Parts: sequence; C-alpha cells; structure tokens
Amino acid sequence: MLKNLKIFVSNNKKIINHNFNSKKFILIADRQRYDSCIRQSLISKIFNEKGFVPILATRRPNSDFCKVYKSFGIEKKFNTNLLDNKIFIFKNFIQFFFKSIFVLIKYFFLGFDEFKTKFKIDNVYIGPQVLDQYFRNNQSYMKGFITLKFFMLLITSYYKVKLIKNFIIKHNIRYTVVSSDTYLNESSIIYKISQELRIVNIRSVRKTITICKNFKDYDQHLYSIKKKDIEKREFTYQKTQRYLNDRFKGKIDHLDVKNAFRRKIKKFDKKKLIKFFNLKNKKYDRIILFAPHVFADSCSTWGEFPFLNYYNFFTETINHMKDKKNIIWIIKPHPTRHFWNEDNVIKNFLRNNKNNNIFLCPDKISTKDLLKHVDTVVTGRGTIGVESAVFGKRALTCGSSLYRSLNISYNTKTKKDFFQKLNFKNYKFKLKKKDILIAKKALFYMGSYRWKQESNIIPNMATNYQNIEFYFKKINLNLKKYKFEKDPYFLKLNNTLKPIIK
Repeated sequence: MLKNLKIFVSNNKKIINHNFNSKKFILIADRQRYDSCIRQSLISKIFNEKGFVPILATRRPNSDFCKVYKSFGIEKKFNTNLLDNKIFIFKNFIQFFFKSIFVLIKYFFLGFDEFKTKFKIDNVYIGPQVLDQYFRNNQSYMKGFITLKFFMLLITSYYKVKLIKNFIIKHNIRYTVVSSDTYLNESSIIYKISQELRIVNIRSVRKTITICKNFKDYDQHLYSIKKKDIEKREFTYQKTQRYLNDRFKGKIDHLDVKNAFRRKIKKFDKKKLIKFFNLKNKKYDRIILFAPHVFADSCSTWGEFPFLNYYNFFTETINHMKDKKNIIWIIKPHPTRHFWNEDNVIKNFLRNNKNNNIFLCPDKISTKDLLKHVDTVVTGRGTIGVESAVFGKRALTCGSSLYRSLNISYNTKTKKDFFQKLNFKNYKFKLKKKDILIAKKALFYMGSYRWKQESNIIPNMATNYQNIEFYFKKINLNLKKYKFEKDPYFLKLNNTLKPIIK
C-alpha cells in the first residue's frame, strides 16, 4: 500500500455505525476508484444515520479500495467475484452455457443492433453494457461477434446479473449507490437492476449527484445540460471568455484539450487550408469537418445512439460521404485516440477506401483553425459540436448528447434522418448571437464549472494510478484542519439525500 494511502486508512475516523441490529440495507457498488470510495462512503454515512446498514458489492474484497471503505466503517461486503461463488457457478453452468449459445445464434440472424435494444437477462436490459464492454479493448469493434471473447462475456453477464439480482431481492435492498452506468461491471449492473426493480438509485461521479426514483429518471445522463444550468450568476462574460481563450490555446489541464489545440501550425488561415488539402482546382459547395469519436468509448453513456458503436458510425458515415461529390470532407481523428491504440484505424480505413473528396487532417492543424474555416461540423455527440457553435456554426449531431436541449446543434435521432441531413440541403449553418452565447456558456460549464469542487477536503481531481499519492497527501493535510461531517460537500449531500430516505 502506498505511503499516503496507508496514512489515510490508519487515521481516518470510522463515522459509520454497525453496532445496531438493522434489517435495512443500502447497496454500494465498488468501482475500484479511490475518489468514488470516499464519496460513496459519505453517502453511506447519511443513510446510516437513518438506520441503514451499507453493504459493499465488490469483486475484490481484499483490495486497498475496500480498506478505504473500511476506514469509514463499512464492514459488510457482498463478494461478486465469480471464482469465489463456485457453487453458484456449478449450479447454473449448463443453463447459462446453452443460453449464451442460443443468444449468439439468435442475434447472428437478427443482427446485433437488435441485441443492443432487446437483449435482457432476467428482465434486466443489459445489451448496451455488454456490447460496450466487448468493444472496449483490442479493437473488437472490427472483429464481429462469433468470437470466444464475446461468448465468455455473455456467460459472465448471465452469472453477474443473476448473482447480484438474487442478492438484492433476498436482502430487500431499497437504495443503491453507483458511480457508473456503462460497461459491464458491478456499478452498471446494479444500476440496470435498480431500474428494473424500481429501486431508488443514487449516481455519484466527482461532485455531481443524481437521484433516480422513477423509471424515466434512469434515461437522463448525469451531465445533461439544461438552459437553467448556464443561467447562473457565476456565468459572467469575463469568466466565460477567459476560459474560452485558455481552452483554444490548449492551456486547460485536460488531455483532449491539449491534444486538440496546443503546439499547432501558427496562423493557419483559409488560404493555407485550401493549399494544404490541394483544393484550389476542385469544385465544391461546402467544406465540412467530420470529427469521429474514440471507437473504444461507450456509445451508450449519453443516451440513445442509433449506431452499434462509434466505429460503425464512422464507417457508415464515410460510405455516405463519398457519394456527396459537391462537398469536401475533412476527417479530424479524436485527439486522444492514441490512448486506445487507434492511431492507424482511420488512416488504414481511408487508405483502403480512397475517395477524392475525403481528406485526413493531421494532428499538427489546430481544431480551432479548422472550425474557423469549415462550414460546419459532423459529430455523433462530441464536445466539438459545442465548440463549433461557439464559432457560430450549427453542427450536425446524431443521437442523444449532453447539449441536446440547448438547440445549438441540429440533432438527429435515426440513421435515416442523419444520412438525409448529410446532403446539407436547406441547412441553416449560422447561429444567432444568443445561441452563440449559450454555446460559450455551455462549453464553460462542460469544461470548467461542473468540476468546480465544493469541498475543503476532497481534491478537485479524478484519481488514477499516477496521482494516488498526491491525492491522499492532500486529503491527509486537509483532514488536519477539517472534518468530513462538517465539509461543504457532505453538508450538501446531506441536504439532497435526507428528504428521500424513508
């Protein structure tokens, strides 16, 4: 165990009481993130004061993450590790094995778009989580579904959903707490089971918290932006403009922002763009920027998306673009695709599908300069849709997005509608000044304000393996002056959650 983590675990005050005989339980999903450990422990404290005993659902009951939970007083665990549930595995193996084979055959003929919307286990719709987990690593989005990896993932899904749902029903769990609803893990499975069983669920990610009490609440993304969110007094012109200036210079401490805007070709004007892509002698009506997503990312996290995954969105869109000869398409790959070993995926696809009106944009050109000189942007639901609006250009998007309700982009729900709009006939490219202002505030909200910390103890940062020591060093120093029970973050949590606890 790392030094500062060990100090925290040794010195932290146990604020959760297990010395009473209660039959009321709240189930906490361990996501294996230290920031989540602390925030979910504080949520447990609030329920504990109302007589609830927190139970930690974890696949690693002896991990350092569990020691952090224990330092707050969370003792009771539900071990979800399948290797530690051998009797359950043995009893259900034949059933789940043949069910998985049947599912593979069924959706091989129906198509895996049907799997995404209709696959369920014990009445729990889990298709998007299974697919996103499959696509996550090793570029599986290009390998089809008749693979050992997908078959094993299906069997695991049956085991995990059944195991966790049985536990929830047996212990009459009335509240659940998660920090993610994507990919196939304890957190997302508990989230989907809570929706099916109509259990009150609390989602906690960084400082943000949402409460799902009704079935429809589960379809709202944690970070969805409403106009009321950006009408706060804090959204002054000066603060917003200062943030935008720093963002478009690449000075914001965010990997996407740095890769998109920092250290690029200087003074890349429209003439240089025409010369760089050799467009001088070409006939065209529009120049459109297409900004694909990271293909390994979850395409279910923001809500409905009509494509199977982000790779399919890219390839199918390219196949439609090549027929629009009156438009020049510039493809700008995602700035952090390198992290997922996707550096050559787009390059190889375009090399194998050559077309004289589609161009690959190198990283040395700033996204800001492209946005200045293209007519608009095509994206699924990327942040670049808001950045485009900041420059007065209405982006064409597909599926649900965080900024969908702001009316600063043209939103399409279906493939048919999306592909029809790719013609850009009778398309209103320019935004009004009031819409541009909304876009600027939205970008400030997405990139800065929503992360603004309201704690004297918890650092304003996401934890990863590189910064754990620094994270706990700051917490240990802060705990010398402050207490969790008196912290503004905890007090706000308390005011939010206590009214819903019955």
